[in-house]
Amino acid sequence: MDYKADAEKVKKHFSSMVEAGGALLDMAGAYNPILAVFQDGADVWVPDNGNQNAKTYVTDEGILYYVPTAIQRFPHYKPKDTPNNYWPIPRPVAGVFPYLSGMMVLKDMVVKDPNGKEYVCTLPSGEYKLVNPPSAAASIFTEKK
Repeated sequence: MDYKADAEKVKKHFSSMVEAGGALLDMAGAYNPILAVFQDGADVWVPDNGNQNAKTYVTDEGILYYVPTAIQRFPHYKPKDTPNNYWPIPRPVAGVFPYLSGMMVLKDMVVKDPNGKEYVCTLPSGEYKLVNPPSAAASIFTEKK
């Protein structure tokens, strides 16, 4: 067995997946939390007073954000401080999104509550900004059995 050659193949495969993820993020346009698995391919948010285009993805401090409307990148309006302008998307683990205040949820999205239980979003359509854990949003979440 050639461990070094195998490791190089895995490294190349991973690099190509990151590049593909970046391309998907660039082309996505619409909000798609599943793309959070590719957050390493997103552009880094830069506080340069420049313009951030609508329907794009950026990362800041290790978190992926969706930008629903065009906004100016002011240093005093960091993504983590302005969840109405930058929707945080936690990285899913095995299809389950850890709860993050301000995240947007969609129908059938599975979110892990801080209490350790998993909840399924029953929202009929559209997105919903989750400012409380799913266990406190019984009108749009059911506990996963």
